[in-house]
Order: sequence, then C-alpha cells, then structure tokens
Amino acid sequence: MSISKTSLLLISALSPLLLFTACASQYAASGPAPDQAVLAAAEHPAAPQEQLTNEEAPSTEELTVPEPEEMSGEEMKELEALGSWDQGGEPAPLEGDYDFPVVLNKQVAFYIDFFQNKHHKIVARWLARSTRYLPMIQEELRKAGLPLDLAYLPMIESGYCLTACSPANAVGPWQFTGGTARTYKLRVDSYVDERLDPVKSTRAAVRYLARLHDDLGSWKLAVAGYNAGEGNIRAAMQQGATKDFWKLSSYLHLETKRYVPKLMAAIIIAKNPEKYGFANINYEKPLDFEIAEVPRWTPLQAVSVACNVSVETLHELNRELRQEVTPPSLARYPLRVPRGKAEVVACNLPRVRTVIATRYKTHVVAKKETIAKICRKYCLTKVALLRANNLRRPRLFAGLRLRIPFHEKSYQLLAAGRVSGYKPSPVGGRDRLLHTVRPGETLSSIANEHNLSVDLIVSWNHLSHRNHLHPGQKIALYVAGGEKTAGSKESPLLKPKTFKLASARPFAGRAILTARKKKLARKKAIPASHLTYYKVRLGDTLWTIARKFNVSTAEIKRWNQLVDDHLQPGSRLLLRVEEDA
Repeated sequence: MSISKTSLLLISALSPLLLFTACASQYAASGPAPDQAVLAAAEHPAAPQEQLTNEEAPSTEELTVPEPEEMSGEEMKELEALGSWDQGGEPAPLEGDYDFPVVLNKQVAFYIDFFQNKHHKIVARWLARSTRYLPMIQEELRKAGLPLDLAYLPMIESGYCLTACSPANAVGPWQFTGGTARTYKLRVDSYVDERLDPVKSTRAAVRYLARLHDDLGSWKLAVAGYNAGEGNIRAAMQQGATKDFWKLSSYLHLETKRYVPKLMAAIIIAKNPEKYGFANINYEKPLDFEIAEVPRWTPLQAVSVACNVSVETLHELNRELRQEVTPPSLARYPLRVPRGKAEVVACNLPRVRTVIATRYKTHVVAKKETIAKICRKYCLTKVALLRANNLRRPRLFAGLRLRIPFHEKSYQLLAAGRVSGYKPSPVGGRDRLLHTVRPGETLSSIANEHNLSVDLIVSWNHLSHRNHLHPGQKIALYVAGGEKTAGSKESPLLKPKTFKLASARPFAGRAILTARKKKLARKKAIPASHLTYYKVRLGDTLWTIARKFNVSTAEIKRWNQLVDDHLQPGSRLLLRVEEDA
C-alpha cells in the first residue's frame, strides 16, 4: 500500500539488495583457535540496540522489492498508450462466481493480456504462492462479511510475498506503511514487525478495507482508497462530482487508476487459471501451524534444536521476528511451529542449552592506530585485548597482527531427563561475583573482562535492556555451577525466570587437588617435583595454560576431572611440567 507511487518509479528498478537488505557481519576464525569455553544459556541470543524501534531498524530479514512494483514502469507506459479511459462495461461473462464487481473493459483486458503473456512466469509464481494464504485470508474476509474476491488483493500488492518492501517502505503481503500499520494495531519495532505476519496483517487489512467501504460507499472506491489513501479519493470525488470510479479518471493518478482494473484481471485469472494458460501450477500447501508458548529472548535456533525443525521453516512461520528471537517485552511469546510440534517444544526446550565458543579473528594494526581505537572498534577492554595477545604493554606498530576474541554460538540438546539449569549459590558464595558497574562500562566490556557472554549476563540479571547500565549498578556474574537433573517426568515449559542455565561443575578444593596429585604421581610414577599447581588468572583459558606448560588441553581436563572448558579465576589446576620448567 502506498500513497501515489508515481513519483517513486524512477527508483523502483534499484536492486533490492541496495535498498532493503539488512547485513549481518560474520567473523571468520583466523589463526589457531582455543578450545571451546562452554557456557550455559538457553534463554536468549544477541539482540539489537534497544533504541532502534522504528520500521527502518536493522534486521536479519532480507526485504525485497515487490514483483508487482518491479514491472510497474513498463505497464504504465503501455497502459497510457491505450488512450482514453474506458468508463466501465458489462459484467465479465466468464465462468465462476464473483462477489467483487468485476467488469471487462479494455483496461481489464490489457491486464489479462499483460499477465497472461509478457509476465506469465511471474504470475505463475504468484498463483503457486497464493494457495498458502488464500484459505486463511478468505476465512477472515468471510467472518467480516467482506467479498471473498478481495483475497486476491495481495497478488497485485506483493505477489503474496511476506518480505516484500516497496520503495515507499510499505512492507509485507498487504504492503502496510509503518503509520497505517500502527493505526490498525500492528506492532512495528526493532524486534517484531507484524506487517510480515500473514495472519495479523490480514486481519488489519480486513478492518481497513471494511472502513474504506463504509466511508467511500463502493468496493471499487474502497480498493482505490487502499492504494491512494482515503483523502485522495474523497478529493477526486469532490472534484469530479461523482462516485463512479470509472468517471474519476481525470482526477486520479495513473498509479491509482490502474489499480482497480489490475485487481479485476488478477481475480479473473486466479479463478480461471487454465483458461488463461496457467496449467500445471505447483500450488503450495495451505498455511498450517500450532502455537507453542516460549519465554522471552528465545532464539529460533534453540527451538529448531528442541523440535528438530529447520530454522528456515520456523522463520517462515514467524517472519515477524526480525532478529529471529522472541521479544523481551513479552514474558511468553506465542511462537508458531509446524503442526504436531508444540508439545515437543514444551518438553524439549528446557533441555536446550547454548554453547558459547571463544573464537579469534585477526586485526592488522594500521599506521598510527592506537589500542584504545582498536578496543572501541571491537568492544573490548584493554586488558582483554592485551591478554588475548600475551602482551604486557600496548606497544603497537603498523602491520602488527592482533588476535581479536569473539563469541560464536551454537545450541545443544541435553540428554532426556536433564534440564539445562543453573542453581545460584547464596549471596557471598564462591560461585557468585557481584560486579559494580564503573563509568563508561558496557555489558560487552564486562563480558570480555570476565571471559563471559553478554547473553549470560543479561539472563542471569533478567535485564530487558542491554544498553541501560549506570555507574554503581550491581551485576551478578556466575562463573561455576552444576547441571540440574530432572526427574523421569517430562518437564513442562518453564517460565522465563526458571528457564535456567547450564554451566561447568565447581572446581575441586585444595585437599582434593592434593589427593589427585599423589594419585597421579603414584599411578604414572611421576616425580612429585614434576607436578605443580597453577592458579587461574583472569583471562586465562585452557588453551593459553596448555601452551604455557607445553601440555594438551585434554590432559589438563583429565588431570583435573573437568567436564568442560570453563575456568574460574582463582581456582587451582594440577599440572605436569618438565623437570627444567
């Protein structure tokens, strides 16, 4: 839907990638990567900045120029060549029933020929796609008492493409602009864009069409108003002193004049496809789903692992989720899943945990580049960057290759009967660290300082805003814990605050380490002088410790009975060293 798109035709041919693609940068690992640091989190992935709340906010969604819009320049030139505007005609003597006032005149005949011949492949694609949404749209129209033939309006708006976005920034199958969408109670922000939701946008379009018909008095004028806006149609009616759409040609833009005959041609072809040469269409199956309620911040990737359904399938059913994660503003989100999968999601989602692996990319220092500038670029602290590169002082020179740590995320399903969980220790316990936010600190800098993930910190502290920290604020950081084992009974969907986090087991105490040292020395006949303790420092990883002592990470894990790679600063590790070490 747009208001007089004629002025935008010159840019309608621009590549959709230039206009509407939201880019997601990915880092390629460079150089030897450390062993994975497995952290807990099944609750939420990285999210965008909270202040991005309009329809132009960045998104993982790739929006495309509507196919009907791409052909508009050619069709309007040819339509103008037809000459004077035909003022109607007799009802089309075609097979089938029409509840929209279809007529057959030279403009309608032009579009039938235009669709049937020059753009046969494109229209065949629209027809194939239409059956996915027609039953749902017709049901909504039937409940509202509107003509069922209006179900073909998205064909000329978007070709039934959910991701269509016009140069006027009208989005979705019904091509709503942001203002009209909000008027009809569609949510549009950086997390959710319900213009992309076929069901909710259809209900909004039905309400809008019903109001237009009530205000303008005929379906032809209502459809014209859907394209041009009610105010423009009222102005044309006043100027022409008529309510007959066909007699208003002198007072309407060609963009709007063509809209009604174009819809009529689409209705005629869609209801008689074989007669107009559209045979052997591979029609899509009707939209079918059920609802699974999931907590806030739930990523589609986690749901994919829980119910063994591809992320692409889930994304297609939930196109309104712009970041492929449920919004933080709702404690429970009604997520659409394929029929038969809602119960599976309810049982398995609590068993899904996030695995955060620390990876590295390479940054080549440019001339006169400072360490402060590099830290700002990658949202790192100076300490984290120096430690990642085993540097004691920030002495940089052009051409120096620095290792830049970042987190890579994947999801795993725990064994049956186990729940991904984290049981916090009492305040002051060894597993909990209260961090006081300092001026200038961000969640990213705190996460990098403590070798954690931003996602974990957000979930541990139930933060709904990722960028609203203030100096003096207390942030709870958990650096060790244990997995919670559920009973044999299947676990129901957990509430947001009980959607817990898995973590590594606690590190052993001094007495246990001493016993292990003696046992290892006795079993392997290793002199006690070759065994030592190492106190884990902030920023250490298994990989850096293994390299320092010339051992493997697997040996360190075996000697210390570690279940994963997560290290707690201040804990002690038992290590075997060479005699001259």
